[in-house]
Amino acid sequence: MAAPKPDPWGDPYQHEPEGRGGCFWTVVFIAGVVALVAGLMAAFPEAIAGEDDWMQLVYVLALLMVVTVGVGSAFRSNAMRTIRHVAIWIGLAAGLAILYSFRYEFGVIKDRVVGNFSPASGIEEADGRSVSFYADERGHFLVRAEVEGKPVLFMVDTGASDVVLTPDDARRLRYDPEDLKFTRFYNTANGVVRGAPINLDWVGIGPVYLQNVEASVNEADMDISLLGMSFLGRLKGYSVSRDKLTLEQ
Repeated sequence: MAAPKPDPWGDPYQHEPEGRGGCFWTVVFIAGVVALVAGLMAAFPEAIAGEDDWMQLVYVLALLMVVTVGVGSAFRSNAMRTIRHVAIWIGLAAGLAILYSFRYEFGVIKDRVVGNFSPASGIEEADGRSVSFYADERGHFLVRAEVEGKPVLFMVDTGASDVVLTPDDARRLRYDPEDLKFTRFYNTANGVVRGAPINLDWVGIGPVYLQNVEASVNEADMDISLLGMSFLGRLKGYSVSRDKLTLEQ
């Protein structure tokens, strides 16, 4: 029986020997990734600042190595195809490394977007002791807090000596205005108003948590409760930078 004639339209690489070629390109790829990471570390030394960063880098490199070993076997049949795929993988690795290097900058952008859509929700800072809020379109800082287990929306008012609850918020917290004594007097833009002194068991805003907070219930209706100095004055600090308020315990 005559040997079959080769198909002129078949795979021109089908008779290329396999074996060491795939290993060679795998080594080339690994060497390229290592060189790329070393170059990025030299260009951005501040990106690897602590033990956690090093552990994440080692994890990413180990994952790339595992993927490379699996992918390398698929590259043995075509040297040019291998080079093309190696370039793609190096490009992806470079893109991931650049994104990782600028992770904090992207975090700031993300926080600002979240702050614009829900300014009262707050953004917990990396130190675990601070929370920040962006001003709304009127320039006011709205804060969604938890008071004795109930959600309360406040407007920050450094001119208010106490935390001031609206009658409706007081009722939700089981402080019935009809049972309170309005013995405090406050000078406001609308004149003198009366308030009933109370003591809140606790007030929490993200990681910021205070117990035994002095407050008062306003006698007249209000649009929103006020987060005043009886809370703000007990914090380690609070600051306003442009349109961003930060509370620190």
